[in-house]
Amino acid sequence: MAEVLDIIGSGEVPRMTLMNKIDLVDEGGRRRLAALHPDAVQVSAKTGEGLDELLDAVARFFAAAP
Repeated sequence: MAEVLDIIGSGEVPRMTLMNKIDLVDEGGRRRLAALHPDAVQVSAKTGEGLDELLDAVARFFAAAP
């Protein structure tokens, strides 16, 4: 995905990473994903898990925007 953004000239645009369907991942898998992508927000649209963290992350993201 990041490579595609670079190709189209949007590589420098601020972005955040969201991992949906986290309800399908076991606890060990979640820890591995968090280690690989420490800034990503893990959510489940199906169960609502992580939505509060997503709202906080979006607020921080836009508060830090130039």
